[in-house]
Amino acid sequence: MIKLTALITLCLLSNHALSDQSQPSTRDDPPRETLQVGVFPDDYPPLYWHDERQGIVERLLKKISSVSRFDFSYTRAPFNRLIHKVATGRIDLETWTSEAWRSRVSSQVYFTAPYAEHCEILVYRRNNVFPVTSPSDLHGKRLGVVKGFTFNSFTKLFASKVIYRINSSNEERVLNLLLHGRTDAALMDQLIASYLFRTTYPNQFQKGNQFDCVPVSFMFSKKKIKQGIKISKILQQLKKEGFIDRLMNEF
Repeated sequence: MIKLTALITLCLLSNHALSDQSQPSTRDDPPRETLQVGVFPDDYPPLYWHDERQGIVERLLKKISSVSRFDFSYTRAPFNRLIHKVATGRIDLETWTSEAWRSRVSSQVYFTAPYAEHCEILVYRRNNVFPVTSPSDLHGKRLGVVKGFTFNSFTKLFASKVIYRINSSNEERVLNLLLHGRTDAALMDQLIASYLFRTTYPNQFQKGNQFDCVPVSFMFSKKKIKQGIKISKILQQLKKEGFIDRLMNEF
């Protein structure tokens, strides 16, 4: 009887040891890492807000965090300073950006594979729509845009004053100038325009043609290139699963 009891005890101990070996070890898992994300000082809906609301960027980063070892914090910086800080490694990444916009720092940074597309659209006051099929059709017009932003199809026309570029600090102020007749039309991000038309300016503007569509990526400091490569793979998986399209369609 004693021998049988000892044998049963030995079997139980052996099974317990095997069970322990079958469980994944967490001792060697890499620790979580917090990456610093550069954002503009003002709200930039529907991409992000600086309060309890969560826009496309914040929800996308939250999703990435849930399937990886990365967490994210936010640092505010003006447009040119933000770009410079990422390029010099003082901020880890910028999210909603494109290599087409950041050519002056492209050798200093790493761009993920594109995960979305950005298109500019022409915007008119609802009672002042006129045909434009190419940028040159705006000859002599005042075109409202966001200060510092690049519009490749219009650059030469702005420089030669064929089209008069009227700058504002953000898209909402661009629309305000147009609404009050200070400009003849506006050129702005289609995603942001659609959001503002629904929430702030219902039935006041008319969309025109698209211009300058570019792929959107994350831009990483080269000090964080390994992290950028890993996050690039996650972005492509989320894109493949339809998560990114569903998220953007919510706004």
